Parts: sequence; C-alpha cells; structure tokens
Amino acid sequence: MIESILKNIEVKINLADGGVTSGKLVSSSKGNIHVIGCSVEPTQIIHPLKGIEFKVGSIGTKSFLGFADALFWSFPVSSSYSNIRLYNLYDDQMLLNWILWKKSNTYGVILPIPTLNMIGRVKINNAGKNLYIKQENIIVNDMEQYISVKMYSGVAEETSGSRKCFILSMGIDPYRVIEDSFQEFKAIMNIKPKRIPPFADYIGWCSWNSFYKKVSAENVYKALDEFKTNKCPVKWLLIDDGWETEEKQQLTSLQVDKKKFPDGLKNFVKKIKNQYGIKYFGIWLPVTGHWKGLSPKIKSAKTYATVQTNRGNFLPPAKSGTFFNDIYSYFRQEGVDFIKVDNLNGLSEHFSFREPLGKVYRTILAQCSKNAEKYLGKNKIMACMNHTLEIMGNLKNCAIFRNSDDYYPENDYIKRTASHIIQNAFNSLWIGQFGVADYDMFFSSHITGELHPILRAVSGGPVYCTDHLGEHDFSILRKFIDKNGKLLKPDGMGLPARDCLFNRLDEYNRVIKIFNKYENTGILAVFNPNDMQKLNYTVKADDVEKIKGDKFIIWSHINKTYHLVTKKQKIKMGIDAFSAELFIIAPITNGLGIIGAVDKYISPAVVKEVKVNNKTLFLKVSAGNEFMLYCDKEIENVYVNNNRTTFKKSKNIIHVGDEKQIKVFCGND
Repeated sequence: MIESILKNIEVKINLADGGVTSGKLVSSSKGNIHVIGCSVEPTQIIHPLKGIEFKVGSIGTKSFLGFADALFWSFPVSSSYSNIRLYNLYDDQMLLNWILWKKSNTYGVILPIPTLNMIGRVKINNAGKNLYIKQENIIVNDMEQYISVKMYSGVAEETSGSRKCFILSMGIDPYRVIEDSFQEFKAIMNIKPKRIPPFADYIGWCSWNSFYKKVSAENVYKALDEFKTNKCPVKWLLIDDGWETEEKQQLTSLQVDKKKFPDGLKNFVKKIKNQYGIKYFGIWLPVTGHWKGLSPKIKSAKTYATVQTNRGNFLPPAKSGTFFNDIYSYFRQEGVDFIKVDNLNGLSEHFSFREPLGKVYRTILAQCSKNAEKYLGKNKIMACMNHTLEIMGNLKNCAIFRNSDDYYPENDYIKRTASHIIQNAFNSLWIGQFGVADYDMFFSSHITGELHPILRAVSGGPVYCTDHLGEHDFSILRKFIDKNGKLLKPDGMGLPARDCLFNRLDEYNRVIKIFNKYENTGILAVFNPNDMQKLNYTVKADDVEKIKGDKFIIWSHINKTYHLVTKKQKIKMGIDAFSAELFIIAPITNGLGIIGAVDKYISPAVVKEVKVNNKTLFLKVSAGNEFMLYCDKEIENVYVNNNRTTFKKSKNIIHVGDEKQIKVFCGND
C-alpha cells in the first residue's frame, strides 16, 4: 500500500504572483519510515499562505484520527464529524498537526516537519472538495479521505534548495508507527533525550484557580498552612498569572508586584522553602513577556528596543535573547527553580504576516531555551499553549508539555470535563513523544468526583492541585503519594486503548479507556464522558499494550471487586453517567498476583520487595493502609517490613497487623 501512495505523491509550488509550478520530489527511506521533501529553484517567491503543497491522494479509508490546529491548542478529530472550536489564522479549512489512519490491519502516519522558514500542516479533502465549515462545527463526509500536506511561512519570500517536509510511515502496530515517526522527527530536528525535572516526582500546588490574578504572598501562606496542618507534604509550588507588574496585559517591569509580595520575591521563596518544606518553586511567564508583550516603558539594565506586533510589542526575534537573559537572570537570583512558559502559540498572533513563521519559532524558542538552561539548568521549563510541531520541535530545553486546554472547574464544567478527558487521552499520543504530558492542575474536591483525579493518576505526568482555601480534599490527594509527598505513579505515559483510537469524538456514547503500566502491572482508567446515561463496555488484560502473562487478577478501585481472567478474556462492565473507574491488572506469577495498597491510585507502586520462602511471604511496602494480593496457595506466615505479623483469615481476606491496618488478600476466587 505504501508503495502506491509514494508513487502517486505530487508536489506543486504556489508562487506569490499567482502562478503555479511543479516541484521536484525528494525522498529517502529507512525501513517503513519515508521522509518526503522537495527541491525549490532559486529566485522563486513562494505564496505566503498557499506555499508548497504535496498531494498525497487517497489513503483508502474513512477511519482516521487527526489533531486539529486551533491556534492555541490541538483538538483530536475523528472521521465523520467532530464538534470543536476552530480558529486558524492562515486558512479557511481544517489544518491538522498530523494524522493517524487505519486500513484493514495497517496503520499509517503523516507527520509534517517545520523546515527552514516554513511550518507544515495536513489537510483532509473529500472527493476533491475541502471540508465544509459552519460556525464552530467541522463536518467531514463519511467517505474516503484525500490527503495533502501544506508547507507555508506566512510571508512571501524568495527561497531555494532542498528541504525535508513530512514523514510518511506505515505498520501493523499503531503505537510503534507513531513512536517511530516521532523518533525520526526528533532526529531531523536534533532533539536529544531529556531528563524529567525532579519536581515532577512529587505532588504540587498552583495558585491559578485558587486565587486567579488575586494571588499574593499572604494568600499563598494560607494555602500552605492548610497542607501543613493536614500533614499533606506538597513539595513544589507554582505561582501563575498575577505576580507580575503589568499594565493592560503588557509587562512594565521584571520585578514582582510589590503590593502583592511586599517583602520581594526572594524573601517569599525563602520563607515557603524554610517554613513549609517546599523544595521547588516555579513561576509563570508568557514567552512574549505578557499576553500583549512588553510595554514600551519597560526597562531593565537598559531600555528594550521593542517593535510593534499584531497584538502589542515585543523585541524582534533576533533580539529576543536580551529579554530572556534579563528575566531568567532575575529569577535565578530570587530563588526560582523552574518556569511555566505560556502563550507559546501566541507567537503566531504577534508575528503573523510580519516575519517567516518558521524563523519566528526557531529563533525565539532557541533564546528562551538557551537562557533558561544558562540560569536555571536543563529542562526547567513547563510548556503551555504549545500544541504545534514547530513549538514541540524547537523548545528543546523542556521536558514537560501541556497536553490539553485549561482545566475549567467552574463554568460549563460537564462539557469542559468531557472535552478535557478526550483531549488528554488522545493528545498524549504525540505530546508525550517529547517528554511528559501535563494534564494541568485540578480541584481535589469537586462535583465531578474522581474523574479528574483518576485522569491525573493514569497520566504518568505531574500532579498538582489548585483548590480554593478550605476546600482541599486531602483524602484524595493522599491517594497519589507516599508519606514524603512522592508520587506513586506509573512508569510511562497514559495512552488511549486500541479499541478507542478511532472513536467518534463528537458523541459521548462510548467510554474512553487510557492505559499505562507500573513495571508489568497494568493500569487502566475508564471514563464515561456522557452525563445522561450509563454506558456498557468490556475490560480485558490485553487492553494494556504489551502486558506479559497468561493469567491475571483485575481489581476495581472504585467498586472494590476483582476478577480472575486469562489475557484476552473480556469482562462485561457498566459505568454510570459522568464517572470513572480505575483498574489494576496484575499478572499472576508463581501463584501470586500483587494488587498493592488499594487505598492508593497506583497501588502496586508501594511494593518495594516481595519474597516467598516455602509458605512464608515477605513484603516491603512504602505506603498505604490496606494491602492486597491474590495467592492460589495457603499462607501460614506473613512478614511486613521483616517483622512477623499476626493475622487472621476471613474468607479470602487475611487481616495483617491491626496497628498497621494492612490486609493481605490471599486465596481462590
């Protein structure tokens, strides 16, 4: 199939004067990975928006999953219909960051490469006609899809030479095809493996939904007092929008607002670290200084020579390093450990039609990354509003990337929660290829119950709350952590299960399943985004990709029930409207299936050592009050932390150590 697609690719170059010329196709292959590009003749001035277009043609299927470029965020869209908010500066059609499709048992990926001054998008056409867009709805006819790849810079420019424009790959394993495609993308963009910053190993707190722009030192101390009183050891803190000195959404000073932080930032940071046990402190900063940039009045050691942009003022891209050097230098001397860099996609709003988009992103993000590393160290950036390949490919000193639109707990929370679940489930397929997918902050106490906590638990990413004062649910927060505030988390990133990949995403009439693993124990979260009706579904051990074993115990965290199953055996289940379930899928090895501490979300992560000697079971655990395992043989002795513990057996539950309140599950179903 891939040979026929490659054979039929055509490339045309749209010129600024309205003319069209054929381009010379250039390609290279590594196994199933094909890198497609073209050669452009000198003196050709390319159209700013139509640019270079590759007609890929029919992919022979109506089953696809794409990621729509809606300016600030990427929204997953599926074949048939997707009801999303569309906003794109450059085209009246839906443009996709990349696309996954399926035909029979084969999966394919098309992945544009931001090259030179250009950025790339995938376009889907039906029978030669573009998508029909009306208001906020995107409608795709239920028929075969015709694909093209578009490369454009946003300004008319003379360009020449050869360039790599997109990756085309196919295979029988969708997760492998996606991973291989992005590995090639990262090799082309010179992106090295990244170490996740240490603060992501702990639970955190953010000021945004707690106080919004009314954040102050006094309010933060009150929030931290609640954690201290309730002995919930939050270890990192992020001050979001509201700390800065600004006027009409333009930064007027590099210093904090002295009315809100009267003792200055340095003394504030020193106090929260010394008195409240905060190990890591972060602060919010738009990549443009503020939403509308830098005030012409702003001064540091020198006056900035700002220029007018489409939304305000900022330094010319080539001079942006001056600002990043000054602001990161200030943050370092004040005790800041990491930065939340926001408004990344806002660069297109500021500089569209003024400078080549590829150059804007490459130049400004290089300066942002370089100076953050100079003053704070490697990978001390949390990215936000980062959902395009030109951002993901150029923000290299970053290992934590926002995976979705903001968490909205207050207005239209039902619809927004459903959208939040879907965005995070599917965006992780590509955002997680560059580092850790950040599902955003959340309320631990909310009418949506455990939908948001379970979503964060399965993500494998950072976990941080943002409750109003007096509203924290510490029983929920403790489910994430050990006694030191360290997260009990999966080993990888949460991904949508295979049978969900091509769900119709406009109708909330199917469950969303997200899988992850801790070592070889499966973690499976199931969500019903429908607020009106109960949904039926099936669960099997095989929902967790590459899980090893033949026999498993599946434990339900919410319903407190279990099933003994073979690997492909399906269990029919039902889930109430607008609710979630979390399953631990433990392989039974040598007669033991270890669930772990069932009062924690990622229950097997508490297990540090298991030994069986004849009929004696030795356990070392790091957290939890209720420990459970399956055993197909009688156990006569149990040791907890090397201390023999008295116990009694009641049906299939062995009660171990009243003081420690640990239960060891043992016996046959």
